[in-house]
Amino acid sequence: MVSESKDTARYYQPTEGNSMQETAYEFFVALEESLSYLPNISKVYIAYNQLFQRLLNQATSMVSLNFSGSFAKTDFLLKEHHASLTMKREVNATRIRLRKQKTLSDNTLEQWCYYDFRNLTQFVSLLYKVSIPEHLSAYFPKHEPTQLPQYELIDDYVRFIVDHWDNDHVYGTADIKDGTWELKVRYANGNPYYDFDWSYLAKLFEKGSQLNLIRPRERDGVVYPELIIFEPDYLLDISTVARCFTEYADSPKVNLLKKLEPSQNTEATMLGNFAGQLLDEEIHQLPEGHDYKTSVQQFWQNNAFKLLTSNLTPDFHEEAKVQRVNIRKAINQGLSDNVGGFNPKNCIVEPSFFSEMLGLQGRIDLLQLDYKVLIEQKSGKGLWPFDGFHIPKQREEHYVQMLLYMLLIRYNFSDIYAKNNNELFAFLLYSKYTESLLPLGFSPELTFRAIKLRNELAAQELRYTHPNGMRVLETLTAELLNEKGVRGKLWDDYQSKQISNTLTPIHQASELERAYYFRFLTFI
Repeated sequence: MVSESKDTARYYQPTEGNSMQETAYEFFVALEESLSYLPNISKVYIAYNQLFQRLLNQATSMVSLNFSGSFAKTDFLLKEHHASLTMKREVNATRIRLRKQKTLSDNTLEQWCYYDFRNLTQFVSLLYKVSIPEHLSAYFPKHEPTQLPQYELIDDYVRFIVDHWDNDHVYGTADIKDGTWELKVRYANGNPYYDFDWSYLAKLFEKGSQLNLIRPRERDGVVYPELIIFEPDYLLDISTVARCFTEYADSPKVNLLKKLEPSQNTEATMLGNFAGQLLDEEIHQLPEGHDYKTSVQQFWQNNAFKLLTSNLTPDFHEEAKVQRVNIRKAINQGLSDNVGGFNPKNCIVEPSFFSEMLGLQGRIDLLQLDYKVLIEQKSGKGLWPFDGFHIPKQREEHYVQMLLYMLLIRYNFSDIYAKNNNELFAFLLYSKYTESLLPLGFSPELTFRAIKLRNELAAQELRYTHPNGMRVLETLTAELLNEKGVRGKLWDDYQSKQISNTLTPIHQASELERAYYFRFLTFI
C-alpha cells in the first residue's frame, strides 16, 4: 500500500516562503496518491493524465505564446528548461501513453506504470528546479525496458514542431509511435517522393510552428513527406482556398478582400442554392407528385428574406427548370454510364468533413456511401468558351475545390480508399449544361498549388492577429493584386473596379480612421 499524503508531507517539506517548492510538493503528493489506486491501473492513468494536464497548464500559464494541445506545451517546456534528449523522449513517451490510455491494454499500462511515474516525477523536478524526495525515488524501476521503441516512420502522418531551418531542411521534433524524435525534414527541391519545391515555407516558418508531415518516409537520416501542412489545427474551408484561384491572382489576399466585401443576395446565388435543393430531391427520389411547383414553393418558404433582396428576374424559373432537367439526366443516366453499378439510394448529400491531418474542412455536395463517387455541383458557367452550354470545361477554382475533396478521401480515409482499389470517381456537375457531368482525375501539380495556398492562408490569418497585421491594406491596390498581369474587359470593367471600390475608402481615410479600422479588424 502506498503511503497517504500526510506521510508524504513527513518525507518532504518545502522551504517556507518558496512558492516553487510548494507547487512541486503538491504535484509530488498527487503523484504518490495516484499509485494508491493500484491494482486499478485505469484509475492510476486517469489520475496521471489529470495531473499532467494541470502541470502543463500551470507551467505555461504566464507564457505569452499560444499553444495548441499538449504536444506543443510539452515541447516548449522541455526546451525552455534544457531537458536532456533522454528526458525529452521519456516524457513525451509518457504523454503519448496518457493520450492513448483508453486504447492500450491493462497489461501494457501495468508494464509502463512505474516508468511513467518516474518520468512525471522527473518532469516536475525539472520544471520547478527541486530535488526528488528519496522515498519517491524508491518507486522508480531498477532497470530500463529491455527494448525501447524503435524509430520507424510508418504513420500516415506525424505532428512536427519547428525548431530551426536552413535553405533545404527544417529541424524539430515529432511524435512517432511511442516516442518523440528529433527529425531533419527535406522541404525544398530534392524530394524523390513528391518532386515539388516547398521552399516558400521558409517565409512562413517560425520557431514553434506546427506542421503535419503527410506520409513521411526516411532515408539516410532525412525525412521526405508527401505533403507538408502548416499549422494544421487552423482548419481552412475548402471553398475558401478554392476561391483564391482567380483569373488575376492565386493569392491569399483574394480572401482578405472577400472578407471585406459586403455579402450580396444575387439571382445567381439564389439559383445556386435552389440547384442544390434540386440535387437533394433527385437523390432522395421524391414521389412523382413532387413537381417543380412543389420544389419552388419549399425553396421560397425556406429563403423568403433572402429572395426579397435578390431582385429575381422572370428568367429565374426558366433557368431553374433547365437545371432540374440536367440534374435528373446526370443522376439517372450520366452517372450510370460513367460508374458501373451506381445507385442514387447509396448516396448522401452535403456530408461535412473536418481534417486535422490536412488542415481543411468542407462539405461535399454528393458522396456515395462507399466513398467511390463524389460530386461538386456548380450552377453557373464553366470556363470560356461556353459551347452553347452543352459540354462544360472546368474552371480552375472549381477543379481545386474538387481536388481537395479527393485529397481528403485519399489521405483521411486511406483504408477505405485502398479497399476500393484506389478508385475514386470525381465529377464536376455543371447543371447549367446539357451534358453536365465532367469527370476529372487527380492533378499533382494543381494539388501542390492548392496546398501551398492553404498554407499561405493559414500563415496570413495568423499574421492578422498581430499588431499592424492588417496594415497590408494600406498599400494593396488592384494593380498589385493583378499578379498574372491580365488585361481585357473582365479585368478593366469589372474585377479591377470591384477591388478598387473595396480598397479606396481605406486609402482615403484619415490616419486615425485607419488606425481604428485596422485595430478593429485585428480584434475580429
